[in-house]
Amino acid sequence: MDHRYRILRVAFAAAMLMALATAASAQVPVQIINSSPDPANTFVDIYIDGTKVAEDLAFKAATPFVDGGGVPQIFVTPTSTIVVADQTSVDDSSPLASVTLPGVLTPTLLEVLGFRVPGNFNPNPDGRSTAMQIAFFDGYKAAADDPQTSELMAVHAAPEVGTIDLIARAVHDMPGVGLPIFTNLAYGDFQTYIPLSPIVATLDIVETGTSNVIQTYVATLSLIQGAAAVGHAAGLPVAPDNDDLSLFGAVASGFVFELGKASRTDTNLPGRNYSLGENYPNPFNPNTVIPFTLDSAQHVKLTVFDMRGRAVETLIDGRREAGAYTVPFQATGLASGTYMYELRTADGNSSRTMTLVK
Repeated sequence: MDHRYRILRVAFAAAMLMALATAASAQVPVQIINSSPDPANTFVDIYIDGTKVAEDLAFKAATPFVDGGGVPQIFVTPTSTIVVADQTSVDDSSPLASVTLPGVLTPTLLEVLGFRVPGNFNPNPDGRSTAMQIAFFDGYKAAADDPQTSELMAVHAAPEVGTIDLIARAVHDMPGVGLPIFTNLAYGDFQTYIPLSPIVATLDIVETGTSNVIQTYVATLSLIQGAAAVGHAAGLPVAPDNDDLSLFGAVASGFVFELGKASRTDTNLPGRNYSLGENYPNPFNPNTVIPFTLDSAQHVKLTVFDMRGRAVETLIDGRREAGAYTVPFQATGLASGTYMYELRTADGNSSRTMTLVK
């Protein structure tokens, strides 16, 4: 009896060791985002377990979480060591920051945060460390659970800014008194996903506990319908207008979008100086026309995206005079489905969806 018991114990121990070894070597996908506003970190290199996986990763740039688009996915093991190095690095022997994952087994987001020399910048108002670090979120998502909505996770990546709230104070044409989306978000913290309808809203970054609006942005959430995105408050709050503080997002494909700034007293839809119309015909095959108008001369960019946020074609990228425009788009070679087109101007951004039926 004792002999058989010893055999069972040995077999159980061997099975446990094998399971632990398998778990330690299991790979999960990861997205890496450079959110460090330090001018010295405009570009950084990323190493995982000694291998360079991202070279010259720019500020407000992201690696893809999903396969596709010609850029390979990046994977980590549950105990991988991640190193951020200068863009001139040849190996990971001189890290600017590093972290070893504590047994992560679910999809992971890695964020590069902070300053190389914190003393060269203003301290965080809440007393949080602004030294360079790699923060990680366990439970990153590739897509929204409901394809009719989007899901947004928030990251506070602005070292010189204290705890903030993100408030939607205008939806469509209805002025709003302020609908909190994220609250009490401190520097370096994450807040998990919430579902959002595909609307146009004016968003305020507000100092928590006050009515002080730090900056205001325009969000066209239809641009990321069906996607799970990571929203960032990032940059430096340069006085007097905090113009270097930005609100940007990244989706699983690695596509990064930045929200345009809006007037802080504007409680209606943006677009005093521009408008984006519905394409016609819609649905279409394979030709359609996208109309827009400008009330003043300015630089504009008109881009078509697929529903994973990947740019399909840039139709305009240059200065245009005031007036009405119609821009042809030919979808030959594209698959049937829903696509987005976005107009970016100095006064804000607007987007719509269109349907290709073959």
